[in-house]
Amino acid sequence: MNLIAGLLMGLGISKYPPFQITIFQKAYEQTGYDYLDGDADEADLYQHALNFLDRFITEAAKQGLDVPDRLHAQSLIWKIVKDSSVYSNGDAETVRNLQLLAEDLTLTYSFLSKIERLLLERRQVIFQGPPGTGKTFVAQALAKCLAGATGSVELVQFHPSYAYEDFVQGYRPASLGKGQIGFELRDGPLMRAADRAREEPDADHFLLIDEINRGNLGRVFGELYFLLEYRDEPIRLQYQEEDAELFSLPENLYIIGTMNRADRSIA
Repeated sequence: MNLIAGLLMGLGISKYPPFQITIFQKAYEQTGYDYLDGDADEADLYQHALNFLDRFITEAAKQGLDVPDRLHAQSLIWKIVKDSSVYSNGDAETVRNLQLLAEDLTLTYSFLSKIERLLLERRQVIFQGPPGTGKTFVAQALAKCLAGATGSVELVQFHPSYAYEDFVQGYRPASLGKGQIGFELRDGPLMRAADRAREEPDADHFLLIDEINRGNLGRVFGELYFLLEYRDEPIRLQYQEEDAELFSLPENLYIIGTMNRADRSIA
């Protein structure tokens, strides 16, 4: 059906816009528009979608909104549907969201669901591949979808000068008042993400590490090597006080890294 709609676009895209059945079904659900019965063929499904676009244009005109053609109507509908369901779980099922996201990213549902299963099992994955293949884009979209409306997504990018003090925790210059400069212990992205996950145990939180291979991982990660492998065991961090509570990674904190296998600027 997608192929046929793509061919019809050659006759005029404003008259025959792209077609994705899942997006339209969600739009029907949100607007109360009638579904076709299960015996409908592909031609009927597409014509039904075109009729829906025409109805959308008519209803928009009643509200004083000028929608000039079917392509503009389809663009508005896709924007509304995706904003309300694709990148946010809300009350919808995650499976439904992954199906919509797969269509949006032109990936397969089985691929995204496999990544989801890996995250649930291991709590961390790495996307690797040559530059320009959408690793970061897919990672962000998938994280937003799985985090839903209650979770959070934070992105950090590694580079050769990135250090443990930048990523985990370290002392930074700070004003002490009256022109005095000193140092204070500040948390990095990892600690902030872990704190959010610990404060909101019922939500899923994601930390995206872009260009993970550009950093000196031994220098940046420190105790994180242990913490990633043994999620249930706490450990004392480098800058923690002796009487401070030992640190562990929350179960609801997921980490997605991206790495470029074809980067010649690093060893």
